[in-house]
Amino acid sequence: MSTQYSAEMSADLAHTVMLILHDWGVEPSDQVTLLGLPSGTKPRALTRYRQGTALPEDADTGERIAHLVAIHQGLSVMFSYNPQLANLWVTTGSDRFGGASPLDVMLGSGIDGMRRVRDHMDGGFEW
Repeated sequence: MSTQYSAEMSADLAHTVMLILHDWGVEPSDQVTLLGLPSGTKPRALTRYRQGTALPEDADTGERIAHLVAIHQGLSVMFSYNPQLANLWVTTGSDRFGGASPLDVMLGSGIDGMRRVRDHMDGGFEW
């Protein structure tokens, strides 16, 4: 990540991001893709991040984490009355994304897709 965190903060952030992806219903192989982990990373390797091992500290991973956390925070505010709707929104097709779900956009376009979903969150949205 581009910002240096203490080992404890890095472990907490990894755990938090893994919880977000779990709550969104993201499959392990797609978690690897969203986090920009090396292509040979086995989905079972994600267990260590769920348990608090820090994610790789590089700019690409840091940007991905920042987008995922910001999207999660935006959804938490917009759906404060029902967190389950926030999780559902991530996997539901949207006219805003040409019928694709925000998750599909993020998976299909990487960081650019994450920026697109985050920008949508920052500007408000409709179902």
